[in-house]
Amino acid sequence: MKTYSIAKTEIQDHLETLGWTLARGLLTPHATSPNGNVRLYFKPQGIHFSKSRMGSHKLGNAHSLFCDIRKMTMDEFMACVDRFTA
Repeated sequence: MKTYSIAKTEIQDHLETLGWTLARGLLTPHATSPNGNVRLYFKPQGIHFSKSRMGSHKLGNAHSLFCDIRKMTMDEFMACVDRFTA
């Protein structure tokens, strides 16, 4: 099984190819969907998401994605994101 760090990097690279905006160099890196409605926060051992509230995102409003990214394909991960952010 791959490590969380490797899985996180693979997901970030995949999101970038899908047009998401990545902010990798932050204390809590994040990715914002192309339409700006969803933001994923990459915490040390999990990914959290927030949905836009009047155009802004706050880590304090984020909720955990309950999925083990180390065991998922990219399609499974994107389905998880869609399920939780719908």
